[in-house]
Amino acid sequence: MEQNLYYMMHSTHDHKTELIKVLSTLNKQYAGIVRRKPPGEERWSAIMALEHIVLTERSLLGGLPAPENMEILRRTFANKISYAITSYVFNLQLLLPVPEVALQPKGEYDISELTDMWDENHAWLRSFITEAPRECLKDTYFRHQIAGPMNIEQAMGLNLAHIVMHEFQISQIFMELNIETSLLPYQPST
Repeated sequence: MEQNLYYMMHSTHDHKTELIKVLSTLNKQYAGIVRRKPPGEERWSAIMALEHIVLTERSLLGGLPAPENMEILRRTFANKISYAITSYVFNLQLLLPVPEVALQPKGEYDISELTDMWDENHAWLRSFITEAPRECLKDTYFRHQIAGPMNIEQAMGLNLAHIVMHEFQISQIFMELNIETSLLPYQPST
């Protein structure tokens, strides 16, 4: 489990770094492009998709609580099924309605603010994975509105699939805006 957690933590960090780099570069190259929305009602801009990724990760991690405030959540058989379905849907990269109003992006942040928030998420995550007693890694402290309670490995797997899903969305946004970028969707450098 631990090795898989470290892999997911580093992979999430790689996606974060690459996504921020691409959006920052494009925003410098095409002033304000990350705030432009493709035609259609209720469409998101790239910055709104990034905001949603960061807010969802923070929500999935329980709002970055102090360790003493974390409580184990009861996981039912129905939750296990919900988790499997949610994970499957995320891996299909289907964009569905946002399940919580708090996760609906408003487009009020800029790239540097979202980067700072994402860095806070990852600092908390790194601390939890490296400092928590090993037995805590299997406990269900984390919750997704639809998937239900889950352990850190499940939360990280869902989070990573969620990031990749929205990378494809951001790539599609730029395609519709006729902005070429070869870096999205993210391809790990070898």
